[in-house]
Amino acid sequence: MTNYFDNRNLIEIVWKWKKHLMVVGILAIVLSVVFSSATFIKPKFKSTARIYPSNNIYVFSEESKSEQLLEIISSLEIKQRVIDAFNLSEIYKISKDDPLYMTYMLAEFNDNVSFRKTDFETIEIQVLDIDPKRASAMCDSIIAYLDDKIRTMHRIKYEEVVKITKQDYAKLSHQIDSVEERINFIRREYRIVDYKIQAEEITKGMVKVLAEQRINTPGGKEIETWLNNLADKGGEFVLLNNQLEL
Repeated sequence: MTNYFDNRNLIEIVWKWKKHLMVVGILAIVLSVVFSSATFIKPKFKSTARIYPSNNIYVFSEESKSEQLLEIISSLEIKQRVIDAFNLSEIYKISKDDPLYMTYMLAEFNDNVSFRKTDFETIEIQVLDIDPKRASAMCDSIIAYLDDKIRTMHRIKYEEVVKITKQDYAKLSHQIDSVEERINFIRREYRIVDYKIQAEEITKGMVKVLAEQRINTPGGKEIETWLNNLADKGGEFVLLNNQLEL
């Protein structure tokens, strides 16, 4: 036995109720037009801007400049500034008392504000809003907030560099003071002023004293003491002076 679908009854039913179906169809079209009109759904205007990363942004990361810029402009800090500046909680009708206020606010914000990297290494900002002036103002403000953020990042980085430089300078200054203090001590206690010249002259004097057999005289003893001082502290004296010259 063969089963098949007989659509004659269906056609008869449609034909019988054709007027009703036509009315329903027309009403559906009319209602869709009415409820999608500006009376019920306010149109949104789009404001767009494209920015190119400057050369000074590379100092913050090893990522490409456009990727860094996209990361900064997409930060919560900038979004929060826009939300607060334009009172978007009122615009989007989201209560600040709601426990999930920030979740809803960011979801709505991300639906109306977008950032993307283009094929030309620029960052495109797109803002949708029912007020064209506000859309344009939000777009301009985002760029201004981005500039502020980058300047702040530079200032923090430079302050760190200055702090480290000051610490290094203070450390070096302390080391120099210590070296100079030690050199002055050797000069005062061991009478070493110029190692090279003194070593030559005292050596000559010792040779003469020995030749004349005056080693046990006061002068000979003094030369011997001086020579011993050079042998004992001369190397340290030279090393300390070399450190000051570096």
